[in-house]
Amino acid sequence: MSVIHASTDAAIILRNNGGFALFDNGAGGASGGASSFSVANSTRHVELNYAFTSFADTSLVSFNAIVDGNLVTTQNFDWIGNLGVLNLELSGVAAGNRIDNFAITTIPEPTAMTLLLGGLGMVLTSRRLRCAQA
Repeated sequence: MSVIHASTDAAIILRNNGGFALFDNGAGGASGGASSFSVANSTRHVELNYAFTSFADTSLVSFNAIVDGNLVTTQNFDWIGNLGVLNLELSGVAAGNRIDNFAITTIPEPTAMTLLLGGLGMVLTSRRLRCAQA
């Protein structure tokens, strides 16, 4: 699948000169010049963070691209025409490119975690009160 394709919800190209280009459903978006991130290192740590509440079409997605700990760009877009299915593609066109330590993680919604911890606290408090009354 190409970054310049109508069914590609969002894409980023990180260039070897420190520049980048964003795409949204095949249309070019923001781009950054050669100073967007350092190219001094031969190894780079790249994080692509997506935040969303649903896989459903028209759900809002926030995207951050971070290279070596520095925020390079952000983008907001909607899932469009994905029918609840998301595909991820990684590629490199330069000789010697490697992808290592690839991970996909989900982070619990803060509200759900707060409710869980709050409920646990209430249970522990309730048990302490019963012990004290006995």
